[in-house]
Amino acid sequence: MGDMDLRVGDRDRDDVARSLRQHCAAGRLSVEEFDERVEAAYRAITRRELLAVTSDLPTDLPADDGAVHSPRREPRRFFWPGVAPFREERHLRASCSSAFASAQREMIPRMGLQGFHVVEELWPRRLRFARGSGLMITVMFHPAADGGTVVTAFGHAPRAVRQAFATLRD
Repeated sequence: MGDMDLRVGDRDRDDVARSLRQHCAAGRLSVEEFDERVEAAYRAITRRELLAVTSDLPTDLPADDGAVHSPRREPRRFFWPGVAPFREERHLRASCSSAFASAQREMIPRMGLQGFHVVEELWPRRLRFARGSGLMITVMFHPAADGGTVVTAFGHAPRAVRQAFATLRD
């Protein structure tokens, strides 16, 4: 199976739809063509099908690997108020032990300000927080192939906590 036969995900389809919107705004596509191509993009299952939607349009980035490319901009996210379920995954350059130590110094006090306390600490892989109201948040630290760490946080949390995990950086 070649790269072009690999399946695409929602983010890939959204990126192509965003690119098509830009091409339509630039006058390269009529509104009718835009509608047809967006529908085709959201029906696409493989890279080949997705690439066919934009193959006759100029690209923002050279596509030398056959993948569909468009400029990556962090999408603006909206966080609803109140408590809600969440799952965030971030890649950090630091090793697991270093990322975990940093979390102990910085994350634990900040979670304390939100009413959470540590109920489980498995060094250097997991922190589990709880709040008196029964809310639980788990933070996992997994070694990444490049020597960094993949941090995954999930549970139920108020908006401030969800936003903090969504913007977690080195």
